Amino acid sequence: MIELGNLDVSRDFSDVRMVVSAYRRLLETPAAIGGTFNVCSGEAFSLAEVIAILAKLSNHELEVRVNPAFVRANEIKKFYAVIVIILSQSLALLRRFLWLILCAGCLRRASGSNFISRST
Repeated sequence: MIELGNLDVSRDFSDVRMVVSAYRRLLETPAAIGGTFNVCSGEAFSLAEVIAILAKLSNHELEVRVNPAFVRANEIKKFYAVIVIILSQSLALLRRFLWLILCAGCLRRASGSNFISRST
């Protein structure tokens, strides 16, 4: 059994392989020096949705209990990223990362799961 807080909160979960690939490309791109980047998927999934996906992928039902002690009083209900392209960035940098944006969309469609943050 796993104890969690609020299962209705949504967060931006990203495939670690995509994030590592983006960091590697940033390290290899001179135009990225001095820039600020938040690599993310652009979509929010609730913890309940993540648990359902994990159960489906593992073919096991997960026993989950909401522990009131883990529920935060001022919890941000939905926290996710918005994909933003800063026009002042060089065209070379944009070309280098365009494939990541396209790849993230393909991964979401293929797996039903998963780049500047926003909260609501």
